[in-house]
Parts: sequence; structure tokens; C-alpha cells
Amino acid sequence: MQQLILGSQQSLIQKIEKWKTGLADLGKRNPLIKFKPDSSRCLEIIREEPNIILKRLREDNQILDFQIFNNKQDLLTDSSNILSIKTRQTGQEQLKKLKKLRAEANRSFAELGVNSLFLALGTLSWYDLNKSDDALLSPLILIPVKLEKERKKELYKLSILEDDILINPALVEKLKQTFGIELPIQENIQELAYDEIINLIQETLLEQPTWKIINNIFLSVFLYAKAALVRDLIENKDRIINHPILQAISGDLTNYQLSYQKPLPASRLDRVKPELVFQILDADSSQQVVIEAAKTGSSFVVQGPPGTGKSQTIVNMISELIGDGKSVLLVAEKETALSVVYQRLAECELAHLCLNLHHKSTTDKRKFVENLSQTIESIEQKFETYDNNLFFDKLITTRNSLNLYLETLHTKEQPLDRSPFELFGELLKKERQGVPDINVIFLNFNQWNRHRLQEANDLLNQLARFSSFFKREKTTIWAKSSLDFYSYEMELKMTEDLEEFQQAIISSKKIDQQLQALLQIQSLSNLESLNNCCSKLSHILKAPLNLPENWISVEISTAQSAYNI
Repeated sequence: MQQLILGSQQSLIQKIEKWKTGLADLGKRNPLIKFKPDSSRCLEIIREEPNIILKRLREDNQILDFQIFNNKQDLLTDSSNILSIKTRQTGQEQLKKLKKLRAEANRSFAELGVNSLFLALGTLSWYDLNKSDDALLSPLILIPVKLEKERKKELYKLSILEDDILINPALVEKLKQTFGIELPIQENIQELAYDEIINLIQETLLEQPTWKIINNIFLSVFLYAKAALVRDLIENKDRIINHPILQAISGDLTNYQLSYQKPLPASRLDRVKPELVFQILDADSSQQVVIEAAKTGSSFVVQGPPGTGKSQTIVNMISELIGDGKSVLLVAEKETALSVVYQRLAECELAHLCLNLHHKSTTDKRKFVENLSQTIESIEQKFETYDNNLFFDKLITTRNSLNLYLETLHTKEQPLDRSPFELFGELLKKERQGVPDINVIFLNFNQWNRHRLQEANDLLNQLARFSSFFKREKTTIWAKSSLDFYSYEMELKMTEDLEEFQQAIISSKKIDQQLQALLQIQSLSNLESLNNCCSKLSHILKAPLNLPENWISVEISTAQSAYNI
């Protein structure tokens, strides 16, 4: 058993490393690892020292303008001292890149709630392990900035955000994994000047003589939203290893099964007391199963295509947990998902219980404090309570009535052993198949059993074979009959006549064959030929009696009698 636990822990440790590698994106496609200064999403700032830029933005809190030059010659001859920054790109190329950088930064901020626009101070030219011929260039210090454009003017302004200054997080993880190099901790560099930060970095790179730090400045987009997840995996390794759900992922279900609660099935949802239900939106049984699982503290995954009510279910889960006196933290990769849930809660007049911690909501600290104060005041407010027992009693009575109806609908009744639901379903099926209504009276059908029902079904199936006659698509020999009554004696007489007629037909066929051979005539195939033959046979019968004996081997009177019949 101990060996199994150790094996699962080792498996989980390997998974953590795999997660870290996947989240950190330490490949060369990541611009934080392999930076390309000539990229369409990059502007190089020239004629400025990194130390000065950092001081002007962080300490002096200056807003810097981008000075636009029409050509490189104007750039080289410019000697103005205004507070502006100059880029290696000029004219329309510079404006095009500024517009693209601003658009991408705004889009990532709107969708993910994270800033992706940075001033990169300094770059490290280095070589990956066993690849000494392929120099990589990576940004070192990242300053979070905001790029704004004046309305109706081609004037862009750059200002620093309140976020922390960073040492390239992807580079930090890459150097640690590959070389065991520990770059300076983020918290230790917030008040340091650029040269002081670079000195700390250089101290960690003493064993890499071929690596070089370049003092340049770039404005570019770096999306590292998952770097925080990597940091969590590193800092909380022990908590991850001891977490029952993550242990289950690695194959050890022991601790997970101890706390596992089987979800309440849909058939037992009506047993939940209505006074303990705080749902504020409609929910079907499948959604209520999920909500009840959340109320018990179970861990689960809900998956479904768009439009199946996932956001609505989340809103109901939040209201249920708040009603139970609990706090809820809702996280999402994109701000849109948070907005949908918040809007639903606001429509239900619960916005005062929501504290929006999305990045753009926390940037304005005054507004954040105001929202927090409103939430606290709302929670502390004492609401007047009402006696709702009468309402809940009526609700339970109505629910029991509906349940009884459902139970009765599916109860099999004897002696037929069929439920009303099955019978109504069969009738609906016949109706959709276009089976016509027939006015037939069945006596004592409520006493039928399954055997009697099957007999009736067989008889009706036999009757169905004559449907073409019922629909007048075909007729019978009785269609034009003048009979206005029918009796058993009449049936016997008809039977005798039909049998006699049948025998006459058989005799006529035999005589026909003999006449063909004797008289060399064609077959008598219809009534007209029979009539003609009968008249000719009459002439033969009238022939003189002194004909030779045995002139004919057939008794003519017999043949004539058969044809007359």
C-alpha cells in the first residue's frame, strides 16, 4: 500500500512538471524566450537610456509622447529636449506599429483582464544548452505600460501602470530548469534602479562568459497570463501533492473516495425542502442535480455546448451558496464570462452582493474600496424576516399532487397490465401514423387482459387487409347486388349452386379438350365462344339418326347440358 502511495506521488510530481512546462511555454515560439526586434509588434526606442526611462515613468510618473518623424534624416538631426520618445521606425511605419500595439493590448485586456503591453528594458543574448551556435535574445526587465491615442490626432502617449515591474517570467523559469540559474526575485526589484537590477542579474550569470546583456529598449506585446499559474505550481507543490482530487488524477483514489458524495439523482430532487432552495432562475432537473452537488461541496466538471444554460446554472449555484451563508469565488479566463454572470445577478437585484475583482475593476482603487464598502454594508444589514410556512405548505401540497399525477400516469393497471402513459402514447402514435378513426363499440373493454387485447389486435389486423374495399378503391361481386336481406338458408342455396357451377366448369374444360381433338376447333376460352359452340352442337344433335355408329364418341346432349349450365 505504501509503495502504491509513493508511486502515485511520483506520478503527480511528474504531472506538475509537465503542467509547468506546458503553461510556461518555454519554446522558441514564445517571444519572451526568442525575441525578434524586427517583429511587426515591436518598436525600438532609441536615444534614451534605460535608467532614465525607468526613472521618468516610475519615479516622476511622467506621460511620454511619441515624437513622429517623417524620415530617418529628421530623426538624426533632431536636437529638441521635449519630453518625448523616439523610435527607430519613422513615418507611417511607426504609426502603423503604434496602432497595432494599442489594438492588441486593448483586446487582451478586454478578453483576459491582463495587460500585455510592456517596455522591455535590456535584453539578454544567450545560448541554449548544447546549441552554442544559435544565439537567443530575450527581454530582461518588463515595465507594464498603457498606450493611449489622442482623439482625431496621430499623437500617442505612454504611461506606466500600477502593476509590478517584472523580470521576464518565462526566462526565469527557462534558466532555472535548464541551467539551475536563479534570477532575482520579483519582490526585491520594485524600488531598484535599472543599473542595480542589471547588476543583480549579472551576478547570477558569472558562469556564462559568452552571454551578454544589451542595454536597449523595446515596446512590444508579451502575453504571459499563465505565468501566475506556473508560479502557483512552484509555490504550492506540497499542497498539490496532498490534494485528494489531484491525487486521484495521478491514480490514488483513496483520499478522494473518503469524501466523495454521490450526486442526488433527478428522481429524488423533490425531496429537497423548498425552504432550503434559493434558486433565482429557472432550472431543469439536469441543472438542479448540478446545483445540489455544489451545495454539498462536491467537486465536478460540467460540460456542454453554448446555449445549454451553464451560465444560468452558475448563477443559481451562487445564489444557493450565498443563501446558505457561504462566500463564492468565480474565476474565468475571459472577462466576458464574468460579465454574463454578474449581469444575471444584477437583473435579480443581487449586484450589491458581488465584488468584481477583474483587473480593470481593481485599477481604480477608490472605486474598488467603494464597491467593497457597499458589499460589506449589505451583508451586515439586517433584513426583516417573514413567516413563509403557509407558502411552503401550499408549495409542498402542490408538488405532492403533481408527483401523484405522475405516479398514477405510469402505474400499470390490471388486468391489462398497461399504464395510462403507454395507452395514450399508443393512441398518439396511431394518430401520427394517420390511422383512420373507426366507430367500433367494444363491450367491457375495461375488463380485457393482455391476451384478449392481443386477440382484438389480431382481428383488427385481419380486417385491415380489406381496407381497400372500405375506401372503395376495390369492389366485390356484391357491390351491385339487389339483395336486401340475407339468411342462412340463402347461404346454403348459394353454396350448392356454386358447387354445381364449379363442377360444370371442370366438365366443360374436359369436353373442350375432347371437342378440340374431334372437331379440330380452337379452345373455348370465353362465354361468346361457348355460345357459338353450343348452337353448333344443337345442329349436330339435329343431324339424321342414320349416321354411322360411333360417329362421335361424346354424348352431345351431355355437352350441351354442361354449356347451358
